[in-house]
Amino acid sequence: MDIEPLKSYLQNKGNIWEEINTFLDDSIRSKIRSTEYIEQGFFIVDKLFFVKRNTLELEYIGKVFCINGFEIGIKLSQYRNVTLDSKKYYIFRKIKEKTKREIMEELLEKL
Repeated sequence: MDIEPLKSYLQNKGNIWEEINTFLDDSIRSKIRSTEYIEQGFFIVDKLFFVKRNTLELEYIGKVFCINGFEIGIKLSQYRNVTLDSKKYYIFRKIKEKTKREIMEELLEKL
């Protein structure tokens, strides 16, 4: 069944990442520590973590290779790809650290 237990609870919350994080297991919480909750706006090659909405279990971790409406194709390994419905998962995107080049470009813009 596709019953989402946190749906009504999360409707009036400001920071959804923190609220979902309180209900997750410690093993899942440690894996998604440096991520941000996102519903849309991900790009190709973003690393995404998919937590099932009805069981709150971490199902997939992979890089995006295809986006088609609400369906997201992710690459799990060199030989395995999966297409997922984004409405069935809480999606967390890994926060990328800025490269040295990006930092230098920002400094140049400020000067």
